[in-house]
Amino acid sequence: MKLQQWRKTFRYDSFTTYSVYREPELTVFLEQQSKKIRLLEEQLKNARYMKQAGLSEAIKLEERRKGHIAIPIRDADGGLHPTAVRFAEEKADSDKGRELEVILNNNLEVDVASGCIPVYRDGIIFHDHASGESKVLSICLECYGLSSDGLDGYAHSSVFRAFAAFFYSCGHPIEDYWMDVLRAK
Repeated sequence: MKLQQWRKTFRYDSFTTYSVYREPELTVFLEQQSKKIRLLEEQLKNARYMKQAGLSEAIKLEERRKGHIAIPIRDADGGLHPTAVRFAEEKADSDKGRELEVILNNNLEVDVASGCIPVYRDGIIFHDHASGESKVLSICLECYGLSSDGLDGYAHSSVFRAFAAFFYSCGHPIEDYWMDVLRAK
């Protein structure tokens, strides 16, 4: 599904932008995960036989959480990832909202393909306060990846240039590559 088609699948009256998996929150998260794993390993050493399987599974789960950063900004439980930092909260009919609509309604064909595993460091949560529903769009500016319900793939490179400029204008840290591209504009 193209980005423009995906955009037509929901309504929203406000949105919030997030930056994820960046310093210093990433270091804190990784340190916390390491501590959890060490604690579980200590418990496993002294555990009775009947508790060993459960502790081994808990260790595997925490190791996956620590090492798997190619996930959207919401975790499996629907909460925000511990490294998520909110940068902008805007109404859909604001200047930023109109700027975002232009980006989302891009109907150009995909002109890039990446062999990378996306690391979604930026995201937008769209809120529909009337229904209480929200929609999450996770974005990887490095490999041009997009992820949301019904949308997993790529978009035209101009979309990502626009997303980079949009996030930067919202105060997000962005990768050096995009800083160079935006300066050259």
